[in-house]
Amino acid sequence: MSHKHAVLSAAGPYVGELRVMTRGTDRFVLIAAQHPGLRDARVSSTSALETEVVTTSLPMRLIYLIPSGPGGRGVWRYETGAGEDGLPLAIGIEVGTQRVITAPIHPTRSASCLARLGLPGVDDETCDLR
Repeated sequence: MSHKHAVLSAAGPYVGELRVMTRGTDRFVLIAAQHPGLRDARVSSTSALETEVVTTSLPMRLIYLIPSGPGGRGVWRYETGAGEDGLPLAIGIEVGTQRVITAPIHPTRSASCLARLGLPGVDDETCDLR
């Protein structure tokens, strides 16, 4: 299972990817990868820069908060869908049956601008993607 996101940064465009891999019979790894020079999250490259972020002996999965449901709060699902539901509002990491990490996704904001400004960048017009 993986999740990709196109990003524009001061160093140039890249596709960022989170991927869960199985290593052997009882080792699960969350990998963060960066595909330099790519702008389209539907493709990959063979020159990805990868980092193992989390390793566990329990099954690990990505989970997505899809913008639907009562009051528009969203519904947690294991698939992102075919696109008709829109982009996820957040992504989570589930280890065993417990969600251990949850991070919001800001698809209309520049990742490098958010990294520079922090949370105030969410509302700052200079962080708008063009």
